[in-house]
Amino acid sequence: MSHSLFFLILGVCCYIIDSMKILPGIRFRSVQVLKKSYISLLAILALMAALVSSASAAGSSVAVAPAGSGQGSGSSSAGSTQAKKTYVICIDPGHQLKGNNQKEPIGPGASEKKPKVSSGTLGVATKKPEYVLNLEISLKLKKELEKRGYKVVMTREKHNVNLSNKDRSDIANKAKADLFIRIHADGDTSPKTEGFSVLYPAQGNKYTKAIYAKSKLASEDIQQEMKSATKAKSKGVVPRSDLTGFNWSKVPVTLVEVGFMTSPSEDKRLSTSAYQDKLTAGIAGGVDKYFHK
Repeated sequence: MSHSLFFLILGVCCYIIDSMKILPGIRFRSVQVLKKSYISLLAILALMAALVSSASAAGSSVAVAPAGSGQGSGSSSAGSTQAKKTYVICIDPGHQLKGNNQKEPIGPGASEKKPKVSSGTLGVATKKPEYVLNLEISLKLKKELEKRGYKVVMTREKHNVNLSNKDRSDIANKAKADLFIRIHADGDTSPKTEGFSVLYPAQGNKYTKAIYAKSKLASEDIQQEMKSATKAKSKGVVPRSDLTGFNWSKVPVTLVEVGFMTSPSEDKRLSTSAYQDKLTAGIAGGVDKYFHK
């Protein structure tokens, strides 16, 4: 009920009651009964007016933040009224069953070209191909991230595929991933070389200027959490400007070299379920840290 309608009814009722004082032929007792009825009506109308006023005041005091404004970020009230963002993570298990030596540009418009994809290295002790190890770890990482509430997109879930490094970046771009994680294993001429490293697009790379800062931050967070989870030797975070999978990416990207398959001891360790669990817990912990969870 609007205020104007209320006051109109109120005025009419008052006029009727006042008129009863001069109406001839109405007994005093009847007039008193009518007056009581109208007074009750007035009380009801007054209560309705109070409710209308209270509702109007409450409605005018509620401020709605524009979508995407970030207003109220971090407050408990914001969390209870807004849907929590589900972050999208794209995981790329490096390499595949058969390499593809056809060449592709290392970045948009680049004259320099590199082979589309190789089959990777081979475990010196386990004789396991790198592409197999990469998928094992990636599937565990997928499960761990999904358990933590992330949406995961995989570039591959089998070995017999034909995906170039550009193709893999395109999958992450199409998914509008909040973070693109590439899983690889390392190799070296010395069997004594061990440790994991985390790679990110180098500063000043013309192809990755827009994603450099976030990629570096994510890589640092993942490196720190992996070191804590695995207690393994860390070779740090390493900037790279020559990786096709980085240069075609439009979303923040990082590449994890989980260890050296050319080291007999590390090669064996990388294939154990227990160590793979530590690796994926560390990577997922770094993802959590990056997104401030």
